[in-house]
Amino acid sequence: MATKSALPDYKEKQKLLYAPQPDPARLSEVGEKFFAAGLLYDAIEFFARAGKKEKLEEIKQSVVQQGDAFLLRKLLKTTGEEATADLWQRLGEEARRLGKLEYAYEAFRLSGDKKALDEVYNQLRPQAPVESFTAEPEKDVQK
Repeated sequence: MATKSALPDYKEKQKLLYAPQPDPARLSEVGEKFFAAGLLYDAIEFFARAGKKEKLEEIKQSVVQQGDAFLLRKLLKTTGEEATADLWQRLGEEARRLGKLEYAYEAFRLSGDKKALDEVYNQLRPQAPVESFTAEPEKDVQK
């Protein structure tokens, strides 16, 4: 795993990503460092700028396995790719399995799976205690 000190800081990232004559090999090298460090958001940017479609596909598979709807959206926006209902469904199932219910909810919403969406919604919404509906209100008794 790459250490933070081995990764470029913000200014260096900007120089590399927005250079007038980008160096695909250098962009790929830095993208690999971010990928190894688990910083997929940055890795997506570097691999996209380097034109490394196979690495972006690898990240997509990783993001689905992690159940991360946010990163999948970032990846899709960066690549201009449209996600299929099946892709969102797979991500939703993984997110639910991992307890990432907000991501699962969003994935099922985008997949069109209303049954799974309802199930996750019911897990997300706070359940009011039953006694709050049936208990007698306390009387203010003065002594």
